[in-house]
Amino acid sequence: MIRKVLGPPGTGKTTTLLNYVKNYLDQGIAPSRIGYFAFTKKAASHAKEEMIKRYPDMKKSDLRYFQTLHSFAFHTLGLSEDRVMQPVHYEQIGEQLSIRVVFDSNKEENFYLNCDNEYFKLITKAQVKNISVMDEFNSNQWSRKINKDILLQINMQLEYFKKQNDLVDYTDMIKDFLKEENSKKSPEFEAVFIDEAQDLSPVQWQMYDILKGKSKDIYLAGDDDQAIFAWAGADVNRFIYEEA
Repeated sequence: MIRKVLGPPGTGKTTTLLNYVKNYLDQGIAPSRIGYFAFTKKAASHAKEEMIKRYPDMKKSDLRYFQTLHSFAFHTLGLSEDRVMQPVHYEQIGEQLSIRVVFDSNKEENFYLNCDNEYFKLITKAQVKNISVMDEFNSNQWSRKINKDILLQINMQLEYFKKQNDLVDYTDMIKDFLKEENSKKSPEFEAVFIDEAQDLSPVQWQMYDILKGKSKDIYLAGDDDQAIFAWAGADVNRFIYEEA
């Protein structure tokens, strides 16, 4: 069964999802058989805290699958923090290529590149859309100041840097999870809940397709009139047309 919860901001979509979670718990379903995937770490933590308020004897560790999709991929793959690309790594690449890269440390990462460099933003958007850098470059959504040759050089240097230092970025985690040998490691769920589904990127929707095959019930919550992260490759049409 797949169910959608639709509504604009402030109408109680998250509360509705948590009420459904409560229904499963009250039926005796173990917390480890429930996956609740929020778009940000902050939202996932909030969902955990709300459930603990309802069940004072419950621990955060009981709600192991209340997390982001990236965190779920990270733990399923058995990765360690020191293997994840950090802002300083992108800045190092920028120094090597003599280009300016600055991050806004006041923003939550959201697993999209929070920097002021259009080259890295374009590369990241191509990754989450699962298309080539040149296809994204030719989409005519970018400044004419972007030089194709420089773009290709930066992309090549980025991939070389990750390979040489055995690092992965957030999109690499999702793509690695999608490989058959890794997706088999995913647990089976009684129910999976995905909040802010309108902001999922194409590669995240591919991850959703795998979870759909590993869960008895699916709940998708979002606002079909809004995609905050469309700029970063969110596929709101997939959310709108997903049968439920």
